[in-house]
Amino acid sequence: MNIKHIIPADRLSKSTLIGSYSVASKYIETFIAAKHGNSQAQYNLGFMYANGSGFLKNNHKAVSWYRKSAEQGCAIAQSTLAYMYGSGKGTYQSDQEAAIWCHKAAEQNIALAQLMLSVMYVNGRGVAQNDNEAVLWCRKAAEQNYARAQYNLGFMYTKGKGVTQSYKIAVSWFKKASEQGYAKAQSNLGYMYSKGIGILKNDELAAYWFRKAGEQGNAKAQYCLSVMYYKGHGVPRCDKHAYAWVSLALINGYENAHKSQDFLVNKMTSDTLSQAKDLAEKLLDYITI
Repeated sequence: MNIKHIIPADRLSKSTLIGSYSVASKYIETFIAAKHGNSQAQYNLGFMYANGSGFLKNNHKAVSWYRKSAEQGCAIAQSTLAYMYGSGKGTYQSDQEAAIWCHKAAEQNIALAQLMLSVMYVNGRGVAQNDNEAVLWCRKAAEQNYARAQYNLGFMYTKGKGVTQSYKIAVSWFKKASEQGYAKAQSNLGYMYSKGIGILKNDELAAYWFRKAGEQGNAKAQYCLSVMYYKGHGVPRCDKHAYAWVSLALINGYENAHKSQDFLVNKMTSDTLSQAKDLAEKLLDYITI
């Protein structure tokens, strides 16, 4: 079954400072508050050092302030400290320390920490490998409407990892993530509609979700949409659109795209090929690569 794998949570998405601190004008105020033990200020000061906000970037100082905040129970600081240990930024790399801090943040219902902990259980990093625990924490994050966790949980259901395999339930989680714009889930949902796996086969909806993912630069979805245009499944048959989408998939590194592009080139007249290339350029300008 050609369903994409679990997405790791080894990178923190960009976050913002806690509260209403202005980085340029409030550094001194933040520093003083942090020195006096204010946990939010300690987190904010760590954030400033980690991101080079208003002064030189210094990951070691960032970790120091994140730890002070985390030790006071600040959940976002605990989650961030887990990331720093996991990536070895500003401190020694330690999956065990990452897991400890990740668990503390996860227990405070931080969705990102719950997802990170789930992935650690999947891979046995810092904790003993345990699919049941992986599902437990992934579900907690997914139920908070975290799209990446919803995608991962859907994948777990396709494989029966820590749960009874159910394509129907997998589809339901892929839908939730897809509706939030998560491209990998959209690509998988398109695939399941195209094959009738866990849901009634529907080429129109398959093409719809492949397009949604393809417009975000998902190479697999771009390739699949190209195939649908070539076969006329769910969309009007059109070699020009098939060429345009497979060209984007090729740009994005999809390994089978080159042969398909060559096949289409050999089928088209020079005029049609020229139009197809123009269409590909327009799509390239529009789509996130």
